[in-house]
Amino acid sequence: MPEPNRNYVNGEWTVAETNETLDVVNPAQTGEVVARYQNSSRADANEAVEAAAAAADDWANTPGTERGAILRDAAGWLEERKDELTEQLVREEGKTPAEAAPEVQRAIDIFYYYSQKAFDFGGTVKDGGGSKRRISTRKEPLGVAGLVTPWNYPIAIPAWKLAPAIATGNTVVLKPASAAPGPAHAIVTALDEAGIPDGVVNLVTGPGSEVGDVFTTHPDIDAVSFTGSSDTGQYVYDAATDDRKRIQTEMGGKNPTVVTESADVETAADIVAAGAFGVTGQACTATSRASCTRTGTRRSSTPSSSARRRSRSVRVSTGRTWVRRSTRTSSTRRWSTSTSRARRAPPSQPAAAAPTLTTGTTSNRRCSPTWTPR
Repeated sequence: MPEPNRNYVNGEWTVAETNETLDVVNPAQTGEVVARYQNSSRADANEAVEAAAAAADDWANTPGTERGAILRDAAGWLEERKDELTEQLVREEGKTPAEAAPEVQRAIDIFYYYSQKAFDFGGTVKDGGGSKRRISTRKEPLGVAGLVTPWNYPIAIPAWKLAPAIATGNTVVLKPASAAPGPAHAIVTALDEAGIPDGVVNLVTGPGSEVGDVFTTHPDIDAVSFTGSSDTGQYVYDAATDDRKRIQTEMGGKNPTVVTESADVETAADIVAAGAFGVTGQACTATSRASCTRTGTRRSSTPSSSARRRSRSVRVSTGRTWVRRSTRTSSTRRWSTSTSRARRAPPSQPAAAAPTLTTGTTSNRRCSPTWTPR
């Protein structure tokens, strides 16, 4: 069985107060336990917030050049392990390598970008309209940021939240989604290897009803950034604003594709299918419906019938499986898969970018709730 991964609190890798762990399984092979993480409690989350609050002043006063250097070194650590991180993302979240690798690269790019932006954080000076007046602004860190991230982009979204928060002098506590916490764990490992001071970044895995609730309501939390479902996001927003915290939420939505009379039906079907089933069908912006003009329904091949054919061709498979395709049409070749003829890709054959769905899943789970609202 895999050795349990630990929380990261105040510069130390720690075991949860509960002494319990949670299993992360391969969504395409649910009998395979990919990794184990700490099943933490409110006590663990409180300890992380206290560590971040204690480190806030020193980190806020750390020069931007030093903060940027740490982010740059962390980016380099991630870049050296890109293939390993891609494999981890495939096994925990379910994306194909063709989808997972660009996401890992995006996280690397984000850290490189903010390693330079850390130099710019300061303020502005403007003319005051008179010889004895000067107008200036000074940017200051907010303090402690509570970050809650989903499982559908398990390395890119933590990077989007962590890197700018750290670059601008904030300390952070991070709760990644329990379904795929490994990539966020890797980011924190990179920061630890880069020499980030104790308490500046803290990671605690576990249920949102305990860890996530502390990270969004604790009195020492100054700002909250949440990505997840609309119901949970509304609860987080209400709880955070009751205490006048800065709050940012990114939640799910309904995303239609409009197919007009002039559209090519097969092209439209390809676009709808790609929007619905790409990145395992779990993007916040995944196509959830198609609106077609009535005149289009008089054609022998309609957008809806073509899209249904694409959806029926999708099969569950592991991210590392290369799948032979039909040779009838170019559009069918793109989407048709067959698990009965699947085989492992030889070294010279790139892994397929065919849609990969979690076993038993027949609908999009756009930004699944990180925890259930009380």
